[in-house]
Amino acid sequence: MSPDWQFRYYSFDGAWGADAMMASMRNGSGDDLFIAFGEGGVLIKGFGHEMPMAPHALGRDGEVWPGIYDGLPEALRGFQNEPAFSPESVTFCIWWDVARPGWRVGVREFAQGDDPDGSEELLAIYDGKPDKYATWASDYYEREVAVDGVAAIYRHEPLTEQLVLQLNADAALGALLEESADWPYGE
Repeated sequence: MSPDWQFRYYSFDGAWGADAMMASMRNGSGDDLFIAFGEGGVLIKGFGHEMPMAPHALGRDGEVWPGIYDGLPEALRGFQNEPAFSPESVTFCIWWDVARPGWRVGVREFAQGDDPDGSEELLAIYDGKPDKYATWASDYYEREVAVDGVAAIYRHEPLTEQLVLQLNADAALGALLEESADWPYGE
């Protein structure tokens, strides 16, 4: 949707590290989300800057909310400390450990409110529903985004010129293919 990486809301790097992939969201208003995929599992680290669990909220003087990283397995610690993820700017951390399957969090006591850590809001778009993303993207980019095109991406269909143009008439298939050449899992 946004050919220029620096202006992207959502990004994905299939060759982020030797054995790692990374997805990110930056909304330009101070919220961000990083999802790191590695051999040891998956780490999701999010930051809702206006949430009660933000390090600057509730008079906590920059302290990360108690328990955010408690129990994080050693196999995922490298992701926690990744400078690009701003580990001190965090309101939630969720992980999947390959050695002990299942989604986990370290926090045992949350701040008051409906979504005190921002996870509900920041993760809502990842529900696997193409129509939700198409509605969001149409609003955000102020142009119609075809649900059929988004659904094709969700089904992992190959990128074709027709599909790319259906999603963004200003995008170039060649540029997308060049950028995706780093993708380590074939076409």
